[in-house]
Amino acid sequence: FLDIDTCIETNYPIYGGPNWKVNIERSHPRPGRSAVNIVGQSCDYLKRAVNSPALTANPDSRLVVLDCGGVKKVQLQYACNNDPAVFMNNQVIVAYYCIERWNVRPFIDVGLPPPAIKSVNLTTSERDGVMACRKRKYLFSFQGKGGFGREKLMAFQNDTEMYIRIFAERTAYLKDIQKEGSSSSGGSGGGNKVEDSNNFKGIMAESTFAASPRGDLLFSYRFSEILSAGAVPVVYADGWLPPYNEHVVDWAKCAVFIPESDYDKTAEILRAIPEERRCEMQRCALDAWDRFAA
Repeated sequence: FLDIDTCIETNYPIYGGPNWKVNIERSHPRPGRSAVNIVGQSCDYLKRAVNSPALTANPDSRLVVLDCGGVKKVQLQYACNNDPAVFMNNQVIVAYYCIERWNVRPFIDVGLPPPAIKSVNLTTSERDGVMACRKRKYLFSFQGKGGFGREKLMAFQNDTEMYIRIFAERTAYLKDIQKEGSSSSGGSGGGNKVEDSNNFKGIMAESTFAASPRGDLLFSYRFSEILSAGAVPVVYADGWLPPYNEHVVDWAKCAVFIPESDYDKTAEILRAIPEERRCEMQRCALDAWDRFAA
């Protein structure tokens, strides 16, 4: 298949950086002042690709387009005026980070797993604990800024069964963004260092379920981070298309999806899930991370 990577991710790998251009490959053409410019240029490449003999000469060939746009103006459908030669072409598969399920073609287009900014590297013992159904300290956890209904989770905070922290804006998270050019911990220089001043990874590794709520956009980096911790994502993002499709990962077995209007029912829903089922979901989540998101 052909592959066109149009993933202009302005928050990855450096989250919340003062200049989004640090996330663009050095070899990429000069981006100008806006990420929109780059996505607009991608439309020309797409038109050339759909007319390529590699595609037109073989009806079994496929063009795979990766679209990491979150804000509408940098989504390919919008930037390319929903060009039917691309977006109605059954030889073209579009994979999205952030798209509503009703805006894609069933059995053709798919979701992409969001990148994990703070992935959790479980120890061998911690991985064995997931497989052995070892009970974790917290049933449920969340750390992050408020908004979008997240404050309702504070009603469950007790530090015994549920660990909830709501921060003002991004203050706490911005302490931990990757510093371009800083040394990795334990290394001799180079690479990026990610701080964890709020024990973000440790809390997730001690949680059976962890919240993955939408923010400004439908998708959340936490989704993949939670998988990496061997925890079960609890998603609050009405209409979001999860990664891949049910033939690859049956997310009903690996995650919990709660309507945004039902934040206050979270504890009731999670406590109703039997212990054996929780264990199966954790195994499924960690397997999905290892096979498709790591």
